Amino acid sequence: MSKKNRDDIKEIKIDYIETPRGKVPTIETIKDLISTWNELLGIMNNNLEKITSLFSELKNNLSTLELLIQKLNSKLDNLSKNIIEIKSLNKEIASFIRETGGISGDLTKSDEEVKEKAKKALKRMFE
Repeated sequence: MSKKNRDDIKEIKIDYIETPRGKVPTIETIKDLISTWNELLGIMNNNLEKITSLFSELKNNLSTLELLIQKLNSKLDNLSKNIIEIKSLNKEIASFIRETGGISGDLTKSDEEVKEKAKKALKRMFE
């Protein structure tokens, strides 16, 4: 129990009077009980308000986290698409290099044939 809680402990002495039907608490005892009960309800109400506030803050933080995760997911999707595109372009470049290697081996052919092969390779690369 923390120091604050120990200081908040309230002792209630129950005084009673004898009646023909038995012991009955005094008016002062009943007033003290009601006062203490009201204090307890006030403390509980304050605690519930704090808990509600904390849950509201938690909800806001989780909403913010959800938005950040959605943004991250979107960026990862874009990154994945870019990687796939780079992989595809890399294959096209490799194919182009193989074909241009073939073109350089055909130097004995006319310049027109070499130009046509280069055009075809470039067209395939950018389609």
